[in-house]
Amino acid sequence: MSTASSNRAPENAGPGVASDSSGASGVWTVARADHEVIAYAVHDAKSVLGALIVNVDWLRGALENHPIPGADEALDDVAICCSRLNGLLREALRSASGRPVRDGVASIRVSSLASRVAEAMRRQAEAHHVALDIVEGQDAMVMGEQGALERVLGNLLDNAIRFSRFGGRVVLSHGVENGAVVITVSDEGPGVPVELQEQVFEAFQTMNGAQGGPGDHTGLGLAFCRKVVRQHGGDVRLTNRPVAGALFSITLPMA
Repeated sequence: MSTASSNRAPENAGPGVASDSSGASGVWTVARADHEVIAYAVHDAKSVLGALIVNVDWLRGALENHPIPGADEALDDVAICCSRLNGLLREALRSASGRPVRDGVASIRVSSLASRVAEAMRRQAEAHHVALDIVEGQDAMVMGEQGALERVLGNLLDNAIRFSRFGGRVVLSHGVENGAVVITVSDEGPGVPVELQEQVFEAFQTMNGAQGGPGDHTGLGLAFCRKVVRQHGGDVRLTNRPVAGALFSITLPMA
């Protein structure tokens, strides 16, 4: 894995949208136009996703006559990803239309949440030659939106896998500390300079040092994580591990 520097370093995206001489009305015109662009893009993406699902079903049928070791498990993973992507596109379309996006608040067992997301990310970790382990502490329940919290952990694990060294280890742990649920994700990557550890949670900030290069990232994942966790009454922080690597810590109130 090549790194641009000894530490991850955020890179600013391009300049933001500026209003024209029409003032506030011009800003809202741009906003409405952006929502329409999102809606059209989601519509086209759902068409592509539909074609992908059709091909997955076709492959399942073809494999009945010509079985390939591991193919069924791979197609199961693709089907799960398609389902997750369909949900994300549905949320994006609802958001672009101005309708509220809510999964519904429910009581969630932390151990089940962690194991479910870890299993979904395991094949990605293997592809990057990174071990993915779960360390279970005291179990607990939290109140929240299942889909949103799964996306938070998925984003943090994706980030950790991409920044871990070749042959490294990512650890997802959970437990209870001082009456609150604590979930951590650690990696064995280059870490983040202390002065930049808050900046990485800003939208459109990307970091050097990831497998695949900075061009593969939007700089929105960590901003999304902090927003969702804070909406659930908690917070997410970033520190460096004592030896090497980053450590993301989520705190959530117990149900």
